[in-house]
Amino acid sequence: MKHRFTLLFFFFSFSVLAQRDFRPGFVVTASADTLRGLVHFRENRRELCLFKANAGSAIQRFTVETARSYGFTNDRTYEVLPIRPDSSAPETRVFAWVLVRGKAELFEVDQRFYTRKAGEVFALRTRMKDVYVGNRWYKAEDREYERLLATFLLADCPTIQLADGGGVAYSNYALTRLFEVYNRCTNSTLALPTSAKPWVKWEWTAYVGAGSQSLHLFSYKNGAEGTLSSGLGPVFGLQGGFSSPRMSERLSTHLGVFYSQFLLSDTQETV
Repeated sequence: MKHRFTLLFFFFSFSVLAQRDFRPGFVVTASADTLRGLVHFRENRRELCLFKANAGSAIQRFTVETARSYGFTNDRTYEVLPIRPDSSAPETRVFAWVLVRGKAELFEVDQRFYTRKAGEVFALRTRMKDVYVGNRWYKAEDREYERLLATFLLADCPTIQLADGGGVAYSNYALTRLFEVYNRCTNSTLALPTSAKPWVKWEWTAYVGAGSQSLHLFSYKNGAEGTLSSGLGPVFGLQGGFSSPRMSERLSTHLGVFYSQFLLSDTQETV
């Protein structure tokens, strides 16, 4: 007896890659000397920078006390920034990721955003608050950062109308685009350190191969069992990978589909 089976598989995966590489870059020391060489690439390092003059050199460690900034060629730049994540938290100095330079500058630290204008640093904060509506309590987002941007930090650009319902999402992409618009609007010198990287990147991979299948069957009713097996059959697949190199090189999402068809026949049967 022969049976034809068509198999269609879908899969979804989320990848997180480790980062242990040194890349061409620079360090600006606390005394304003610029060292060029290789810098250890790690996206979320807040308080330490590892530097080598060349591939064979010993590693030098720089902290927020011994360096002003560091960065990578045509890629990310980090600068020492005094921040206060919450209004009640003490001020700390960290290496902040520079997203936008200009009259109003934008930084990111641990997925929180900060801006600097006229030498003063401001935290762009969002929080959840309780709202009482219709005899019920609800959780609602309080976008404190929008009020700060609309009424003070970006108020001198008529193109930006956050106060009139033109809200902006609390995200790397949305805020970067907003600060880019502001600095162009005010004729400021604009710099986007990671502009060479795309916001969105797709990668496609096709698969063609061959495989075989076997299927073991057993009946609890009468004790019959048997095995169905096939010869070689074709296998086709397509996988798509999505990532945002400008925001993170570590994270990517994959979606794929595989198709195969096999003709299975009995190899044995016992009762």
